[in-house]
Amino acid sequence: MTHQTVGHAPTGDQDGPRITARRAELDELEERPAKQLAEVRAELEPLRGRLVGLVDRGRPTGVPPAAVGTV
Repeated sequence: MTHQTVGHAPTGDQDGPRITARRAELDELEERPAKQLAEVRAELEPLRGRLVGLVDRGRPTGVPPAAVGTV
């Protein structure tokens, strides 16, 4: 006679591949946001540089960056 815990389905040898496959799916889902964030940051970096260049061109000579737009 086998012992079964109340509320849990019995586990057998057939569950191993199913659990392994589900774990792989979950691992992939977990990695997606990190990859997307890295891609967004890589795309934003050149844009930030261009924005700083545009702001610098609009700043009067001799005025520090923090002074632009302040009263």
